[in-house]
Amino acid sequence: MRYKILIFDDDEEWIDGTKDDFVSIVENEGFMIDPDEDIDYFTNSTGFSGNFDTYDMILVDFDLRSEHGNEIIERIRKHQHYTDVIFYTQGDEELSTFLSPEVQGIYWTHRRQLIDKFTKIFYNSIKKILDLNNLRGLVMAEVSELDKLKGDIVALAMKQELINESFFRSNLYPIVIGFCKANHKKANKYAGKDVNFSYTDRTYEQYNCEHFINNHNFFNVELKKKALAKLFDALDPAITFDETEYQEKIQQKRNRLAHEPEYWEDDKQCFGEYVFTHEEAKTIFKDIAMYKNIFQGAIRGLQSGEYQIHR
Repeated sequence: MRYKILIFDDDEEWIDGTKDDFVSIVENEGFMIDPDEDIDYFTNSTGFSGNFDTYDMILVDFDLRSEHGNEIIERIRKHQHYTDVIFYTQGDEELSTFLSPEVQGIYWTHRRQLIDKFTKIFYNSIKKILDLNNLRGLVMAEVSELDKLKGDIVALAMKQELINESFFRSNLYPIVIGFCKANHKKANKYAGKDVNFSYTDRTYEQYNCEHFINNHNFFNVELKKKALAKLFDALDPAITFDETEYQEKIQQKRNRLAHEPEYWEDDKQCFGEYVFTHEEAKTIFKDIAMYKNIFQGAIRGLQSGEYQIHR
């Protein structure tokens, strides 16, 4: 999950020296933030033509050379903006004389205390995001994005013929057959009798690699994960990807959040057999961010022609 910051400040040297502090605070809670893509800064608000609501936090120097903080306040209020805003100043004047304490989501501090103020407001705001009910929906969306990235990687590898018919038959076809046979056994077990339904090697001899991978009903989450593990292992240079670890860190947690009931026990919020904590939520987001970086890096490498297949 990405976190975006908008800064209005005309001291570029200070911004460059402070970006890493914001990144460290945000990433430590499991959120993704790229200092070049997710932290935007302008020397005044007239140079900004975007949407305030696309940002999670706005930081404003109250004493810009070309514009006073009051003008930015008016612009933000005019657009009925509800994202948290922190105004800061280098001097010792009381910002509270300019800003109404009744305005929810607008804060003020001195520049030397900005990092501390940002940290407190950031932590307070993500408590709402990391609430169990919110977390369920966020994790569903984030894991769906991971699944899409896996499919994009396989499709790109096919387009570049890194996954060709030979690779498919040698590496992926046995997985497909094994998966189908396992599902057949499971169907028999739950039905209590032999189901008139059979998967054999011969059944699929007529189908090729493209048929399987483009069949979205068949090429499901489990097969994408296994296909990715085979592909990453065969690439030169190889990409480290442990499918068992991915299952434990991502898919199992996603499934628990999707299906386990929520309840309270001894003043602790629980789902299934697990106690829900802020640290648990942090870990989930960090793991999602880690795999998203791996998958996006693989896509960039494939697009640039960085990878070959071991022959």
